[in-house]
Amino acid sequence: MLWSAVAVAMADGPAAALPMVDALEASLADYYLWHATRADLLRRLGLRDQALDAYGRAYPGVPRRHLAFFASTHDLPHAPYS
Repeated sequence: MLWSAVAVAMADGPAAALPMVDALEASLADYYLWHATRADLLRRLGLRDQALDAYGRAYPGVPRRHLAFFASTHDLPHAPYS
């Protein structure tokens, strides 16, 4: 279901996909990719503070080798990621 929301975001934009992602919170709240997906949608909507919070929630599950690259390509602070 999460990947369906990603497809909707690609086709129709982040505003169309965010409610789909939010509806999955009860079942995916412990899954780092749910938080990362939500963070990306929020970032694309210009909701930087909410996106940073969601990225922070995704952070513990993200493989370390991806963190610095991810931060550098998403205009995020590097401190916790490098």
